[in-house]
Amino acid sequence: MQSFVEKARVYMIALMKAGDFSVEDVAAMTESSVNTIKNFIYKKTTKNPGFDSIVNWILGLGGDLNELVGY
Repeated sequence: MQSFVEKARVYMIALMKAGDFSVEDVAAMTESSVNTIKNFIYKKTTKNPGFDSIVNWILGLGGDLNELVGY
């Protein structure tokens, strides 16, 4: 079973592809660091972002938290 963080990563990548958004676009839309988002997307760190950051990115991309968790 995938963890919430892994599900969020996969969902975020799908939203970015569907909307043709770059990491830079997401950072600008959500006022987040490009490096933080890149590290999350490409698994370049063992430290995961906080729940609030993940939710902010998903919602900023037009995602649905219910869809993310499988409702």
